Amino acid sequence: MRVFWIVIFVLVIGGAVALGFRLTGDGTRLPNTPTETPLTVAPSAAMSPPPAPLDAAPSGVSSAGKSGTADLAAFDADLSKAIDAVLPNGDVDRPPAGVPLGSLVDLPVTAAHPLEKIVKAQARKQTDGSLVLDDQFTVTGSGTEADPYVLSFDLLMSAENTYQPRKGLLRLPQRVAFLHESWVKITGYAAFPISASDPQELLVMFNQWDGCCIGVPPTAYDAIEVKLAAPVTGNDRFATHGTVTGRFKVDPYVDSNYLLGLYVLENARFGSDKIDANMRQQHNQP
Repeated sequence: MRVFWIVIFVLVIGGAVALGFRLTGDGTRLPNTPTETPLTVAPSAAMSPPPAPLDAAPSGVSSAGKSGTADLAAFDADLSKAIDAVLPNGDVDRPPAGVPLGSLVDLPVTAAHPLEKIVKAQARKQTDGSLVLDDQFTVTGSGTEADPYVLSFDLLMSAENTYQPRKGLLRLPQRVAFLHESWVKITGYAAFPISASDPQELLVMFNQWDGCCIGVPPTAYDAIEVKLAAPVTGNDRFATHGTVTGRFKVDPYVDSNYLLGLYVLENARFGSDKIDANMRQQHNQP
């Protein structure tokens, strides 16, 4: 009986020892440790992909799209240049880009239009002798009968910016006033008195007008009253367009604060470049 209990005691002790130790593959006993759970590390901001460079295309936008945007911008720029070349803000006689504007010169002041009654202008003389007025209008010539100033209607019409008696604007721009009593040449539409067989007067205008119902009636700013040195003859009597040369006067005609006339050309010569064939045929001209 004693031997039996000794065997039982040994078995209990051996089981207790087995619970505290485990065997390795080669039979080495190691302390039995709890089962280790693998550590899972959550992704952090530091492990995120680096940001795209600033000049990289946005997500969903290809390099072809960027190129297309650049091409569109270049097209818009070229289109703006083309429009400016055709319609440069109404100033069709503006000097071309890149042309040096020359040195500053003083425009003459006339007794008819003293300094206190004008808006002073800036004038630059270019190497070819032409004048650039207020960086907008180019005038060639010297103002003499042999070499008259060549004018545009854009220059003459610009007087409206500072001279409108009905609105209390009473100062002419010097760029126009200095032309008073100078010889000038200008091209435009012509309208002769309807009943005159040998007309010695006419209107030269920016717009075409038949003197009655067809066309755009003139204003004081875009028409010149012309007094010819001699009556027109031949085909010139039926002209609708031409060039006139004479002594220019800036001579406002105001009635009840309404401007009825502004420009006069005296001792003038007229040369036509367009003839009204229907009118010529009505007068039995060959």
